[in-house]
Amino acid sequence: MTESPFDRISQNLLEVSNRPEDLDWVQVAFGMLLKENVRPSRAESAIKGCIRALADTGESAHQLFFDPSEWVLQKTANWRQKGTQAFELNEPMNWWWSCLLSFFGAAKTSVLFWLYCLLSHEATSSNMVIFSLGIGLMLGLIYYVYAQVAPRRVFAWAIAVGGATTVGLSFSLAFALEQTQHLSRPVPIWWHLVAAPGMLALIVLFYKLVPEPANRQGESNHNPSGQHAWLRTFRTELNKRNDMTDARVRDEVALVLAHSRETRTTFDEEFGHPVTYARSLAGQSSVKPYRLMLYAFFMVSVGIYWFYSALTAGDGSVWWRVPLGPLCSHHPGA
Repeated sequence: MTESPFDRISQNLLEVSNRPEDLDWVQVAFGMLLKENVRPSRAESAIKGCIRALADTGESAHQLFFDPSEWVLQKTANWRQKGTQAFELNEPMNWWWSCLLSFFGAAKTSVLFWLYCLLSHEATSSNMVIFSLGIGLMLGLIYYVYAQVAPRRVFAWAIAVGGATTVGLSFSLAFALEQTQHLSRPVPIWWHLVAAPGMLALIVLFYKLVPEPANRQGESNHNPSGQHAWLRTFRTELNKRNDMTDARVRDEVALVLAHSRETRTTFDEEFGHPVTYARSLAGQSSVKPYRLMLYAFFMVSVGIYWFYSALTAGDGSVWWRVPLGPLCSHHPGA
């Protein structure tokens, strides 16, 4: 079995130091680097640099680098300032990226409105131009909800909440437009084409004017005495790995609880930093395709139902009424 980065740095440390406090320092620092979304290879390289310094000086890690949390914050801040490619590209989605995705989704929706009316040989459209932004916000919110729920809950919870969000927002948008359609007048279809670059302009303005939220540094300060915080961080990191089934995550959490209860020690004393321990566990290579297929099936199902509504609608003015599109097409007043 291939050694993990944690196994390699632990072995390297044992070759130069047998002090337990040095091992604790390395574990905490490595876990904090991973939690700051640093690439595992870069985190391993940084820790190995510290180990070499320990070998050269013979001093302890606390004497050379002081508190591990301060060392990690200083190290990551220096990497960001220099623009070093030390961080993972797939950073968790926050509200800032969700807004950018919403504007981009609104631009694509405007183009789809224009194409649909053009292919239907319609000169006007009763779809309000501002509705494109509504659909874009819905798409961005769905991704944001999934990204926030997945690390905190099991994968099945994330899929369920994502599906409920999709259905709820679809009904809400359909109902709102059904109620306000009589207030809107048909507009030339080229208005939708003009709205698309307008949405892209909003992306540029938002990107330039609104700063991206900084990483929450408070989460990096690991508190060994917080049992609930340790367990929550451990469970979150297991869920973020995406190579373990929900049952495996529950089993690992149960094993930690049982072992700590038997030995009457804290999680930190027995297992070290929660992120480091979570990353050191062996994964299940067969899980990732299963999760990707399940999530893809969910998204494809939503897309099929959406376009089914478009095809069964009586005209281009009602195809957006998802999931009410088929009902509207058979309504006498539709």
